Amino acid sequence: MIRGSVGWFSTLCILVILTVVAGVVVDYVCSRPPTVSKLRLPRIEREAN
Repeated sequence: MIRGSVGWFSTLCILVILTVVAGVVVDYVCSRPPTVSKLRLPRIEREAN
């Protein structure tokens, strides 16, 4: 039982860390100058169409 709970705990910790890192990356990208986001927007629009 202990090994199983440790496995779940480590998996949960990894998921939390990945979520935090993803949030920091998104926040960093959103806080960049608007020129960078303008260059990325056309690519997203083309993929959507």
